[in-house]
Amino acid sequence: MLAVMAAPAPDLTHDRLPALDGLRGFAALFVVLLHMTMQVQSSSLPALAIKRVFSLGWTGVDLFFVLSGFLITGLLVDAKGSTNYFRVFYARRMLRILPLYYVALIVLFGMPMLVNLPQNLVVAWHDQLWFWFYLQNFHWLGDNFAGWTGHLWSLAIEEQFYLVWPLIIFLASRKQALWVCLGCLLLAVGYRTYALNTVPRLDTYYFTQARLDGLAIGSAIALLIAEPGWMSRLRKMSPMIAPVAALVFGIVTFNALGLRHRFAPVIYTSIDLVYASVLVVALSDTPSNVARILRSRFLRFYGRYSYALYVIHVPAMSVMSHFLIRPDKLSLGGNGLIGELLYIAIVLPVVTLLAWLSWHVLEKHFLKLKRHFVYDRATRKEEASLLATPLVAK
Repeated sequence: MLAVMAAPAPDLTHDRLPALDGLRGFAALFVVLLHMTMQVQSSSLPALAIKRVFSLGWTGVDLFFVLSGFLITGLLVDAKGSTNYFRVFYARRMLRILPLYYVALIVLFGMPMLVNLPQNLVVAWHDQLWFWFYLQNFHWLGDNFAGWTGHLWSLAIEEQFYLVWPLIIFLASRKQALWVCLGCLLLAVGYRTYALNTVPRLDTYYFTQARLDGLAIGSAIALLIAEPGWMSRLRKMSPMIAPVAALVFGIVTFNALGLRHRFAPVIYTSIDLVYASVLVVALSDTPSNVARILRSRFLRFYGRYSYALYVIHVPAMSVMSHFLIRPDKLSLGGNGLIGELLYIAIVLPVVTLLAWLSWHVLEKHFLKLKRHFVYDRATRKEEASLLATPLVAK
């Protein structure tokens, strides 16, 4: 992408911002390392310290939501006015998202029926349908199958967003769309406030109406920076917003002063604002340590394969666990830290290889079909649409 100057908005038309690939890679790795360290059962202090650090990996999903809102809204605003606006958007999204997702469902739901696995891993058709129609965030299968499909809830929220948001951007003016973003944010906080004592806690984590704030904040950034001057304003605001949001997040997460219950409804909003501030830094050409880290080859590599990494890593870990590849089984002399480090050293390369194979064997061949679906008045390069899913990169 073009360099971002002091006043103009970033131009997403011409080149990619490597830092956004890095953000995507960071989000994917954070989630993967969370799920890896969740299996730590050691009581040793170093092993527990690692587990504690990566226990915040669930926030990587919020980063995905912020990125998704920003990138999808930017693409839709650019494409607005095209006569094939809806057809091209939905065709390109389907080519990017559906092939891997449905192949994964066929394997996950079909494998227990074909091989000798416990019957409690066989999912009935009426339960499977929620996944086939991207509604699984409203239907929990239970702990028996959580190790296979429990992580797919976030893909349902993103797909529901893809379904509805193009119509809103098409019909609304920029100012009206910003009001819709504010309404979505208030709806999420309001629902979580209502749900504190009325619905199961997990509902406020998985339900779409409870998780709209990340998508809304990312979308609002895209709408704001489309106007001259707003990029520099956001850059000035971010250093003030991020520390306050991080403080609120810390209060809820670590129950500082016993205030967790009072601040709980804004926990997701606070981390979304922190990640939104990081996004603003990533969009800027101003040198910073954060930007340099995000542009690293390591994070950009994982950004490229992040979608497959996210879809594949949980079931892959479950299969490996069946063969006793677990931190507790890899501990040497009962050393939990060594067991955890060995586990990551074995599993991370395996899931990385599987994600790489998914891209080269399956995904990139469907992406080639995107050349048949081009906006008749597009202002972005063909390749820019690959940025439109935070779990996806070229």
